[in-house]
Amino acid sequence: MKEKATLYEYVYRHLAGDIERGTLRYGDKLPSMHDLCERYRVGIRTIRDVQSTLKAEGYIVVEERKRAVVVYRPPDGADDRGIRSLLARRDAVSDCYRTLELVMPPLFFLSARSCSDEDLHGFARDAARVERGQHAEDWRLARSSAVLHGLLEKTGNPLFASCYASLERMARVPVIAGFDSPFSCRPVAEVDEGVLSWMLASLELRDADEVQRRFGLMYRGAGACVDAYLDKLETACPPAAEEGESSSYAWNAKAGLEFVHGQIARTLVERITRGEFADGQMLPSIADLSAAYGVSHSTVQKAYGMLNAIGIAQTVNGLGTRVHLGSASFPAHWLEDLSFRRDVGTYVHALQMLCAVLPPALSATAPRIDAVADAVQRALAGEEGDWAVSKSLMAGFIGCVEPVALRTILQELNDLLRWGRFFMLFAASKASADALLSLAHAAYGQARAGDAEGFSRSMTSYYRLMLQAVLAFLEKAGMMETELVLIP
Repeated sequence: MKEKATLYEYVYRHLAGDIERGTLRYGDKLPSMHDLCERYRVGIRTIRDVQSTLKAEGYIVVEERKRAVVVYRPPDGADDRGIRSLLARRDAVSDCYRTLELVMPPLFFLSARSCSDEDLHGFARDAARVERGQHAEDWRLARSSAVLHGLLEKTGNPLFASCYASLERMARVPVIAGFDSPFSCRPVAEVDEGVLSWMLASLELRDADEVQRRFGLMYRGAGACVDAYLDKLETACPPAAEEGESSSYAWNAKAGLEFVHGQIARTLVERITRGEFADGQMLPSIADLSAAYGVSHSTVQKAYGMLNAIGIAQTVNGLGTRVHLGSASFPAHWLEDLSFRRDVGTYVHALQMLCAVLPPALSATAPRIDAVADAVQRALAGEEGDWAVSKSLMAGFIGCVEPVALRTILQELNDLLRWGRFFMLFAASKASADALLSLAHAAYGQARAGDAEGFSRSMTSYYRLMLQAVLAFLEKAGMMETELVLIP
């Protein structure tokens, strides 16, 4: 849980890996420092440290007030190694294009809802400028990246852009010398040129179905172009059975968004609310938690301090910390604490994004509804309490989701929802809590009956109602910026 080292290494590994694989080639410019900060959700100092290391190791050159430029040249024979490395992650690349097709249209549509008509006109002008500066047939994702990231940032939800950047990174493929570029084909047959402008025009129509159609066609066609290119590479350079390690998509949704003591506090709250620690029972000692999480004693003390402040636990000098649910409360002044306030914001953003991407995930998983029912039943066997069905539903469902990258995204979002049980103690009135429990039991029954449509409807309604309840509560508590969070 050494967050600073993790963030630096996370950014460094991605950039150095992109350069070595040829995704970023000799002469290519890195994104601006501001863009790198936004995409990786780190401070300017971390980006400067990463660029300093890349420069020292001969990957890039950096000039004042200019974007860093790649100067790394692969050694002789690197093309063959690059081809084998690319083919080793072929399944993951194809999986990411399928995930882009499912996930990004609803996120772009929600982002457009945060925009004025003038904002959307501005993005259309930016798209036109991008297309004037490239070859007409070059559709590659990197060309549209800045425009689309700007659109996603309009929501104020950093998870949208972070997720998109992670998918872009895995979906990019280098152009190998001697092979036709995959970016010279037409990804959308009905569009001769200006694909980005054609996609963005659907946002100005404010029609969710048309946004899904146009962006979906683009990503599906782009994936087909890349698959055809990889077929040619595989024919020319068949991988030996023992060569190359497979690569999988990864997204660290928590990077840069959480304090370590907040993660520990949230995990303890989840364990308390599911009955692992009863009211009045002693919690693990500071020494035991320090060893379990690999953190300092002061970090655990901060976590227990958070639980004391919100009334979940009570620390007695010389005795330890015990569960004390009788004093649980949500004082408005607690939102003044930077750690808790940031955790609350992350929870709301994760819940909003989950509401947006859950419908296409449910649709894609509908043919496997029987497998979902079995997985939910297995998960339920290990849970107890009123909310056991709710938790088991998502755990079982996620395990059955395909593509794999979409499963990873859902798991990351679900991991950020650990404050959910705590918020339900306060945010949900008895009526809304009863409605949530009713929806959860309905979804479970529908899954067991093989009713994929009903299951999808109940699951979508469940998380939408949860978001509405939490936003209403936080608004009353004084976290006024929640008024800007749109409900998908």
